[in-house]
This record gives sequence, C-alpha cells and structure tokens, in this order.
Amino acid sequence: MSVESAKKDIQIGDEMEDGTILAGYYEGKPLYTTQADAPGGYNYRQAEKYAKNVKAHGLSELRMPNKGELNVLYENRNKGKLKGTFNQTGAEEAGYYWSSSRKDCMELRDAWAQKFSDGLQTSICRKSYDWFGLPHRHRLSVRLVR
Repeated sequence: MSVESAKKDIQIGDEMEDGTILAGYYEGKPLYTTQADAPGGYNYRQAEKYAKNVKAHGLSELRMPNKGELNVLYENRNKGKLKGTFNQTGAEEAGYYWSSSRKDCMELRDAWAQKFSDGLQTSICRKSYDWFGLPHRHRLSVRLVR
C-alpha cells in the first residue's frame, strides 16, 4: 500500500501512531487531539499552564484549541475513538471546554468556551466574582490538540 492510499484510508476518529486521534480538519489542515480530557477541572490560567507543560503521547506541541478548532472537536465528538471521551453531561462547568481564543469584555478578559452537550459557544469571564465579592474562577474541562 502506498503512503498516498494509506492517507486516504484514515478516517476522523482514527488513532494515529503517536496515540493522538484525528479529530477532523480545520482550515484545510488535519487536527489531532489527545485520547482523553485533562484530569479534573481548570480555571483559565491553570488550563494554559497545563497545556504549556504537558507532554502527552511523547508530544510537546500539544496546546489548547482555538474557538474554531474546539468546534471541530464538538462536531466530531461521536466519531470513531472520540466517541464517549468528551464530557457531554451539560454540567454547569465540567460540561464546558476552554478554548485559547480570548474576547475582550468591558474591563474583564473573557475566553471562549463550548458546551459539549449542545454545542453552545459562549464567552466566559476568566475571572469573576461570587455573591460575596470573592474571586471565582470557572473550572472547565480541557482537551488538547496538535
């Protein structure tokens, strides 16, 4: 089998030799993701730090997806080996995933996130305050891509 025909046989949701999964295509380029979410929930700063320091599957180029890439993950979440690996519960924070895309919102800095139960994309303040005026940092799920 030639390399060209082998590439044609690769489907979204297939596992690659390095352990990542083909999640789809973004702007004409293949997008690969890890087999599972990062463990636990993360505020935005923790998510950035995790992405910067993690070396899953022996890869150091893993990163948080941008808003468009995150939507590719959502659209293909039930294909092949991706099926059942995302939090689709719709839970208030864990059911949302951070993206690396930021949005300016008045004086606060927001980041785009996506809910994997219904695909809702929304901006979430990276730092907000609870009823008592104490800092609250949202703890969302994180999935890395390359």
